[in-house]
Amino acid sequence: MALLNIPSDINDPSYRYKMPKVVTRIEGRGNGIKTNIVNMADVANALKVPPSYTTKYLGCELGALSKWEDDAEKAIVNGAHETNAVAALIDKFIYKFVLCPKCKLPETDMTVKKGILMAGCKACGWAGDLDNAHKLVKFIVQSYEAPGAGGKKDKAARRAEKAAKARAGNDDDSDAESDDGSEEIKKKKEKKEKKEKGEKKEKKKKDKDGDDVEKKAKKEKKEKKEGKEKKEKKEKKEKKAKKADADSDSGSEKVVPKTKASLERGADDDVNFDDEVITDSVLRVRKIDSAKGSSSAIEKYFDEVRMIQLQQAFSAKLRLYVVLSGLFGDEISVKGVKAKLAHIEKMVNTPKMSCTDICFAFEVYYHVNASSKKAYPHVLKELYDEEVLSDKDLIQHYDPAHTVDTTGFEAAKETAQPFIDWLKQDSDSDSGSESGSDPDLDNI
Repeated sequence: MALLNIPSDINDPSYRYKMPKVVTRIEGRGNGIKTNIVNMADVANALKVPPSYTTKYLGCELGALSKWEDDAEKAIVNGAHETNAVAALIDKFIYKFVLCPKCKLPETDMTVKKGILMAGCKACGWAGDLDNAHKLVKFIVQSYEAPGAGGKKDKAARRAEKAAKARAGNDDDSDAESDDGSEEIKKKKEKKEKKEKGEKKEKKKKDKDGDDVEKKAKKEKKEKKEGKEKKEKKEKKEKKAKKADADSDSGSEKVVPKTKASLERGADDDVNFDDEVITDSVLRVRKIDSAKGSSSAIEKYFDEVRMIQLQQAFSAKLRLYVVLSGLFGDEISVKGVKAKLAHIEKMVNTPKMSCTDICFAFEVYYHVNASSKKAYPHVLKELYDEEVLSDKDLIQHYDPAHTVDTTGFEAAKETAQPFIDWLKQDSDSDSGSESGSDPDLDNI
């Protein structure tokens, strides 16, 4: 069975929190069509939550009836839903109800106190409320408090239950004494006490053996990790040595590794900017509300764009291209960039994008919208002024000797040349004196 990280957008192969890949099957037809999440029990077990929670969450998000059948271990959601859409929603559930908001590890335990859904993290010690505004919370609270649902009882209920058990035990003892006599009861008690002592000894022995095994496993894991780190350091040293040899062989002229840039632009994507999934994603992003500039509104905008990215499985640089097309349509102006700068900064910093990937999005955009490419130097200056892009990275990226196998790169390089020339002059003047002047981009 294929295993994914928790959540699936984490790419670390050695990440220790794993879950099975979601498997779905479409059943029925017409009005009776439904989606069966075949391995929902395994997925929920990996997330340490009841499968009824994840099933109900899918129903809430998809706006469809959902049902978890405990006897058959079967999760049913009405309607036909694709596997990647279900997987994306499972990731969203993980971010909302499984990951610790502080350390981002899936080490939380849910609990309900006075009708409020709370959680505590076993990794970092965080404790607090979860998203109680979600429809799922009502279902969790009801199932938590229902009799036999596995939820915790309050203090009064636990005390009453304990007292009832004690009374029942006393009644049984008195009946036994009256029926069988005190001598037979003593023998039974002694036999029971011997059995309990033997079980305690056996349990202590097992716990000790288990601790030894756990210590041994931790030691082996630590040694393995140290060996891996040593190996990686050795490989890095060898790579540096090879690079130094190659530079000395080629003379004093520095060669820009364009093969690496080409891989960064294309190897991590199974789709291109002109594919139907990207065009469809642009249309979907245009419908997202981007008018508000508050931090919470930008965070919400990023989450919705991220969901589209997860569903369509494309990279961060294509995500930035989709956002540019969604925000600005067929023309990017300096005024527009200033207005939406916070949105752009969120995209390029989560995760941190390289200058090559950021420029890729703009180069492809201006290739598609060629009539507006005259504004590119002005846009670059705005991004430079706001420290989204640095002068060193821009000069290196658009160096005459540097070529990249990307549609629109050469045209963008030619258009941006006046601004790049000014950057070079400005950096030269900074090294000689502190005075500088703004670039003359009006005649471009």
